[in-house]
Amino acid sequence: AAPIDLLYNVAGILGTPAAQLENVDWAEFDKAIEVMVKGPLRVLLAFLPRMKAGAKVMNITSQLAASTWPYGGFYDYGAAKAGLNRLMRSVAIDLKDRGVIVGLIHPGYVQTDMGGAGADITPEDSATGIRELAERWTLDRSGDFYKWNGEEHAW
Repeated sequence: AAPIDLLYNVAGILGTPAAQLENVDWAEFDKAIEVMVKGPLRVLLAFLPRMKAGAKVMNITSQLAASTWPYGGFYDYGAAKAGLNRLMRSVAIDLKDRGVIVGLIHPGYVQTDMGGAGADITPEDSATGIRELAERWTLDRSGDFYKWNGEEHAW
């Protein structure tokens, strides 16, 4: 099988953004963890045998994962993306000796089904920024968290 040079983990479901603290939907919460934490790890493990030094694993995450996010709500989504960030930070540490680079990227507030027409940037601008960021990501930044435009993201 051909080697994998670049893997994008793009997994996201919005879940129940309107949920109140007192009525968390646990089935939706579990689904968010399954899709956004376990899913990317399963994909990585499936392709890892084909990844050599210099290969990159770019994980699309969210600003909602950051402890600096100033709003409440989005319990399942935020917790799952924070879990993804911590998980992939650990993976980055464990794969560093193999030379496999792991990145965490907030794609911006994008005009998609999830972001809506009023979001800040187009999918094309986000994708271009993500691609350019991935191309110049180096092993010394493995496990770091960046925005689509190349700015480092606070944890």
